[in-house]
Amino acid sequence: MKKTLVNLAEATVKNQNLPFTIPNAVKREPTDLLKALNSTVGIDKTAPHFSFIDDPTTIPTTANQKRTYFLAKELGKRAARQLAAEWPTLFMFDRDYPRLPAFRPEKPLDPLEAEPTESNLKKLVDNKDVEAAVRLFERIQSDGKEVSKELRLDLFHLVAYYNGKDVPLTEIEEWPGVRNFFEDGIERKWTEAGMADLLFESLDKNEDTYSTMISGLCKFATETSVIRGRALLKEMIKSNLKPREEAFNFLISVSNPDDVIGILKEMNKAKVAPSKQYKQIRQIMGEMKQLNIEPTLTTYSHVLEVLFPARNRSEQITAEELQVAVNTLNEILIRLEMGPHLEPVDWSDQYFFLNALRVAIEARNPDLVDRLEKIYSGRKNTVAMTALTTESVFYSRYLVFKASYLDIDELEKLYKELVPRVVGTTKQLTLLLTERLTKDLRWSFTKRVIGDSVASRHLVNARMASSLRTLLLAQDPLRMSLDEKEDFQSEVTRIVDACVEFANFTEPYSKKLQIKLHPQAVGECALLLIKADRYDRAWELVKLLLNDDVKTGEKATVENAGYISHSILMQLFENALERHDWYNAAICVQLASIYQPKGNLEELISKIEARFNYCCYQHDGCYEVSMNSPTILATCDQQFAACTFEAYAKIGQMSCAYLAYYSHGKLVADLGGFLRNLVGYGTVGKKK
Repeated sequence: MKKTLVNLAEATVKNQNLPFTIPNAVKREPTDLLKALNSTVGIDKTAPHFSFIDDPTTIPTTANQKRTYFLAKELGKRAARQLAAEWPTLFMFDRDYPRLPAFRPEKPLDPLEAEPTESNLKKLVDNKDVEAAVRLFERIQSDGKEVSKELRLDLFHLVAYYNGKDVPLTEIEEWPGVRNFFEDGIERKWTEAGMADLLFESLDKNEDTYSTMISGLCKFATETSVIRGRALLKEMIKSNLKPREEAFNFLISVSNPDDVIGILKEMNKAKVAPSKQYKQIRQIMGEMKQLNIEPTLTTYSHVLEVLFPARNRSEQITAEELQVAVNTLNEILIRLEMGPHLEPVDWSDQYFFLNALRVAIEARNPDLVDRLEKIYSGRKNTVAMTALTTESVFYSRYLVFKASYLDIDELEKLYKELVPRVVGTTKQLTLLLTERLTKDLRWSFTKRVIGDSVASRHLVNARMASSLRTLLLAQDPLRMSLDEKEDFQSEVTRIVDACVEFANFTEPYSKKLQIKLHPQAVGECALLLIKADRYDRAWELVKLLLNDDVKTGEKATVENAGYISHSILMQLFENALERHDWYNAAICVQLASIYQPKGNLEELISKIEARFNYCCYQHDGCYEVSMNSPTILATCDQQFAACTFEAYAKIGQMSCAYLAYYSHGKLVADLGGFLRNLVGYGTVGKKK
């Protein structure tokens, strides 16, 4: 009808002598429209992987989280189908249209309960229920019923290909997560005297049955099965039967290099053409030009592996080997850039990009790295690496390499395009970026890196947590805008709160999750809080290091081992002096006497005396200090008195401790009373 209308319209236009003609309809494939739309739409580099967009709050950031998330969705789907198959009546009131078989899964036939008929056996064979089909076939045989030759042949193909076992999850196309993240777990040993042998003996000996049996024997190779496979090949040739290509392929896969030539000669005699895979071998052997065959990406991958095999870090690479590999890779990239579209030929084509990137990175050649990534992401390429596995490894190595060469602006853009959409926040990448951002300050980039690291649970690793705190300490809040400063303060508070929360997991049910505060971590957190204008909370955190109650016992939250570094302690000390806070400065002196017993405490005390040489007014009451050289500060409470006393005791200058305070409005200077109050834990006088 449509064609008739077009013809009538064309005839009408011709009769009217119009200045244009109706063109003939262009024949298009069903997917041409989708391909055209796809050619105009690029990848949204700001969005996560399409598998993780269901709930933005649970978008994974690391490779392990992506794996867990993807498998959880996939296994949940399998569980739902299992429930629907076991209890179909629970879903009988759904009135969806059109009816989708995937939403109405049927419970598989039980070979022990199903009627032993040929129709049921055919269902099991068509569904590839190998073990169930074998059991039902045995029941049919025991009942003395006949099974058609065609069905027995189909069953033989199935049993020989899977060695009488069910189809492994890694071969089920519907479950990509299980297929890519798990090994098949199959015992690759041929089952002697199994159902495959029984069916082979009962079927006619022809090219199909012989080739299938040889393929199965070599696929699940044992010493005995390989010998038998070669014997069957000779038997075929003797019977003037032509072996199929797969039989030769499996024999080659289990043969020594010396035996391969003989098998290839037999293929030539039988006029069996090798597959593309074995044409690649001949290309590598130098026959590519004579055969006029365009090499595939797998061919190039094999060439790079031969010229530049993967090595351990301890193994040295000669400059000559590296130069040959680089020259070869350059020629390959030129051919790919100048050539037509890259079409996938074999599943192993994807590994070319990994091998090529390995060579380019070893050569430290940014040009080769950029050209390779451009080829992969270009529209001419249709060879895709497996998402979440191979592709993630490729771009992770790519980003780590570019982090050392790119300008900070370009690196920030590249990072936000790849992380966490393609690349997970690995420890190596985070450490590299924190080191780079410590030198090249960029708060927008720093905030993103810290956020991704926190989401990736890097705070539970002592080294990673310290690197993040070091990165925040390198920031300069004075150069930030008001919004940036607020973001900085919130990030600092979030990280400190997380560290304190981990330390407070003291209950029995959460004890295994506890991460006690290390003295160094306490010092770093205190400096961060000071930078974030949380001065009082910073020194409350520092005072934990002087509290024995939080260091010992089952409720301890601070490590009783380790030390606080001299640089961190001095930064705290200088910060207290700048703020004329002699109380917290004296706490730093006591911490130095604990964690750095061999340090020069006299120098620290001299700095305190020089800064507070006349008088000082502090919180918790008004105190006046009368200083006679050498003297020490007045104390506002017993804790400070103990602090200064212990500090002077460490350096053997007890006479330097001199207390002056008001008592009932009169100045009293009594060193003996001061010491007695210390020993007896009396109250040091306060001005009323």
